Amino acid sequence: SIFLLFSNMRFAVVFAMVFCVVAARTIDNDYDEMLSQRAEDIHTSIRELRREEKKILENLEDTERAVIEELLETDHQIQRRSRVIRRQL
Repeated sequence: SIFLLFSNMRFAVVFAMVFCVVAARTIDNDYDEMLSQRAEDIHTSIRELRREEKKILENLEDTERAVIEELLETDHQIQRRSRVIRRQL
């Protein structure tokens, strides 16, 4: 009977150890999946931010071009008016 008790205790300890190992692996796998998903989400966010940055830079270039064209046109108008004023003097 003491042998049976010892055998049952040994079985319980081995079972508990196996259970702990399985639980630890399950937790590790869940954690790895969570980290993998987070990494994928971050990567997707970075790609979206780069797309947005590209659009913003394109808009900025378009705005810069428009401002330069407007400044050139204003400069031409000033030059024309200056010529007219010089002729009148």
